Amino acid sequence: MKEIKTLILGNYQPDFVAKVQAVNPSTTHLRTFTEEDLRTYLPGTEILFLRSKPKMDPPTIDMAKHLRLILRAGVGLDHLDLPYLAEKNITVRSTPGANADAVAEHTLGMLLSLLHSIVQANREVSQFIWNRSPNRGTELSALTVGIVGYGHTGSALGRRIQYLAGKTLAYDKYKKGFGHEKVQEVSLHTLLAEADVISFHVPLTEETKHWVDEDFLAALDKPIWLLNLSRGPVVKLASLPPALESGVLKGVGLDVLEHEPLSRDKLTEEETQIYQALFDHPRVICSPHIGGWSHQSEEKILATLYRHFLTYLTSS
Repeated sequence: MKEIKTLILGNYQPDFVAKVQAVNPSTTHLRTFTEEDLRTYLPGTEILFLRSKPKMDPPTIDMAKHLRLILRAGVGLDHLDLPYLAEKNITVRSTPGANADAVAEHTLGMLLSLLHSIVQANREVSQFIWNRSPNRGTELSALTVGIVGYGHTGSALGRRIQYLAGKTLAYDKYKKGFGHEKVQEVSLHTLLAEADVISFHVPLTEETKHWVDEDFLAALDKPIWLLNLSRGPVVKLASLPPALESGVLKGVGLDVLEHEPLSRDKLTEEETQIYQALFDHPRVICSPHIGGWSHQSEEKILATLYRHFLTYLTSS
């Protein structure tokens, strides 16, 4: 195999980087990088490993004059200008399904924590507050769970939750014929009408951005528990505090937020107030986009990337 100039951007395990460099010594790893680094290294790069940064927009893509392959550690591609990459004949390979089990388990953990007030009860007990009745739980077996998006992560959740929920419904605009005895394939209208829990597992597109907003919540037939472990902007965060106070939302679990990574310095005063209202609410659980970030999923992601890498090397 001939050597190909390769650039690895972001935090990758040292043994993975060493493995790539062993078969292709012309590999540079930048754990952290600046715009100047991109201007220095991208022009000669043919293979690019990246995570959620940098944003591959036309100006950045134009810097990479020899780029032929992008290997994305993860599944989200909303930071990549895919039409422009295709126009430039640059192939993109990601790792669909590699973190599906991790996301599914994280979703289930968040949901059970909400239903049984585990996080709030822990906060209170740690402050020597003994509240039993206010923290009385709701059993999952008494509820109908609706899964919006039945791709890798949605179906991984379905495989787990079908044995715990009273009923499991699933909707996917772009996938048909996946229903079975334990998971009913339904229309979006039916799911919204019947589900007690709605969990989102969809990509971020113009169509899905702010899918959950004031109008969505106002149209619900009954109060629900809401979960988002897909992409932050799928849920308009400003719509959540009023819905929690009115009872339209019984609880909310968010592994993704509209602003990532979250930092006070990058928020307006209004945005800070919205976040604080969510964080202070006893029926809200948030985590820092770690749903798919288990030790096992990282191994699967890197193994998939390495296979893509070797396939390109051997075919070049």
